[in-house]
Amino acid sequence: MTSAEIQPDVLRAAVPKFRAAGDDLTAAMTTLFTGGQGEGAPWGNDDIGKAFAKGYLPAVEEARKGFTAVSTSTRETGEALEIAARKWEERENQTTRKYGD
Repeated sequence: MTSAEIQPDVLRAAVPKFRAAGDDLTAAMTTLFTGGQGEGAPWGNDDIGKAFAKGYLPAVEEARKGFTAVSTSTRETGEALEIAARKWEERENQTTRKYGD
C-alpha cells in the first residue's frame, strides 16, 4: 500500500507565489506588447517592409497568445493548489470523524 503526506499549509503558502508570478507575466507581456505599438510600422510599407510584416505580425500574435496562456495557467495552478489543500483537509476530517485518529 502506498501512502501520501500532503501538507495543506505548504500548498497554501505557494498560492500567492503562483498568483504573483502570473501577475508578473501579465505585466511583462503588457509592457512588451504595448511598448512597440506607439511606433506604428517602423519596417515601412515598401516590399521589404511588407514581407517583414507578413512574418512578424503573426509571430507577435502567437507570442501574445502564448504569454497569455502561460500567465493564465500559472494563476490557475495557484488556484488548484488552494482547492487541493481544502479538499485534502476535508477528506482528512471526514476520515478522522469516521475512524478516529
